Amino acid sequence: MRYNPSNRNMMWTVLLLLCTILSLNGCSDANNVTGPPAPALPGPLTILTSSPLPAGTRQASYDITLAPSGGTPPYTWSLTPGSPSLPTGLVLNQSTGTISGTPTSVETKNTEFRLQDSKGESVEKVLPITVNPFPISLAILTNSLPSGVVSRDYAVALGGTGGTTPYTWGISNGSLPVGLNLDPSGVISGQPTTAGTFSPTFQLQDSGNPPATVTKSLSITITLPAPPKITTTSLPPGTFNGAYAQVVSATGGSGALTWAIVSGGLPPGLNLNTSNGNISGALTQTGSFPFTVRVTDQLSRFDEQDFTITVNPPVPPTISGPASLPSGTVNQAYPTTTLTASGGTAPLIWDSTVTPALPNGLSWDATTHTISGTPLIGSQGTTSHVFTVRDSTNPPQSDTKTYSLTIVLPAPPRITTTSLPNGNVGTAYSQQLQATGGSGNLTWTIIAGALPLGLGMDTAGLISGIPIVAGAPSAFTVQVTDALQSVTQDLSIEVFIGP
Repeated sequence: MRYNPSNRNMMWTVLLLLCTILSLNGCSDANNVTGPPAPALPGPLTILTSSPLPAGTRQASYDITLAPSGGTPPYTWSLTPGSPSLPTGLVLNQSTGTISGTPTSVETKNTEFRLQDSKGESVEKVLPITVNPFPISLAILTNSLPSGVVSRDYAVALGGTGGTTPYTWGISNGSLPVGLNLDPSGVISGQPTTAGTFSPTFQLQDSGNPPATVTKSLSITITLPAPPKITTTSLPPGTFNGAYAQVVSATGGSGALTWAIVSGGLPPGLNLNTSNGNISGALTQTGSFPFTVRVTDQLSRFDEQDFTITVNPPVPPTISGPASLPSGTVNQAYPTTTLTASGGTAPLIWDSTVTPALPNGLSWDATTHTISGTPLIGSQGTTSHVFTVRDSTNPPQSDTKTYSLTIVLPAPPRITTTSLPNGNVGTAYSQQLQATGGSGNLTWTIIAGALPLGLGMDTAGLISGIPIVAGAPSAFTVQVTDALQSVTQDLSIEVFIGP
């Protein structure tokens, strides 16, 4: 074979490319790239290492060499001004471009590197470095579980560590208390229904390939709640016809509580809500009402409490008017008088009987509570009468008032004739006696003395006739009587002879 210089140049070129390729392959493995950088290829200055840099692990040795290309060796490596530093624990060799050390914290740094050749040419490139946590073995962190109570909400989350998340939880042996469930996320929740101690074996599985699995037995104790206890010790009074609402409260117990009256009774108009202990309604009777309340839970445990509700009456009624009754007059219409009352529970009702009865001729209307009528003869005088009014409270409240009532006679008649003219023998005589007032018809009589002979007087008070004897004056007394009483008047007539 004949020697050809061009073949020799081609051979060296191939060898140089092969060495460069081998150098680049070594940069992808942090554990294998530890030697000096490969000779740079001719051409522009370049950082060949790809982004990002291989990740490191906290507390594990790290070693990787950056790859340059082109320019004129030797090279100098550095971080650009203002660039984030390398992760804590790592350093950069400025001559070789080797990053080495043991990282001490979990972090990611977007570090920017600068490559400069011997002629002062430089290039920059950002090569992020991530330090991951040191992997730990899969383990269940939870060492104990809190106790639960029957029929009470229960919720607790199991804890795990290590391995590869996400985790999946399950039970490999035994079972949870009835009423509780385990979610694959590790949350135990529900309402336990049975007391006791349960020791299931929990299993934690990670997402590794193949998955890692660990188990741990944990105990859960479920207890019965405290028995129900009524905490309300007294109830306030109410008012007749008023609304009433009070809740009897209790603590403890298992499940829903049921309320009942086991002795005595609520005031009429009130009711007990058996599901929540609320006593409510409108009070329809006054008095004191003792009773016993029982509360029972779903385990048939119970507590009892004695109560008394006093229902107070409203302000009682009062006869408020009039202050006194007007007087009346026999045989004259009585001024109609209405009694009034206030307070109490409407409607107010007046007794139909007045004690003692009103004077003859007067009447009492209980509906209109009015006195009216005309007093009759014989009713004159002063009497006392008791009136009663009752309200609609249950039982009713009442008030009484005693009134004095005076019935008087009317004014008696008054004789206005005080003297009579003289008469003459043989001459006709006629004089009408006059009177005012009185009640009803007036009747005249002579009750003493006598008229002159020949004269007489009728019941209408007319004195008439023909005197027949002259003489001294004849004195006499006349009386006028009305329907109730009479009055008298002394008179005299003297008879003369001749005209």
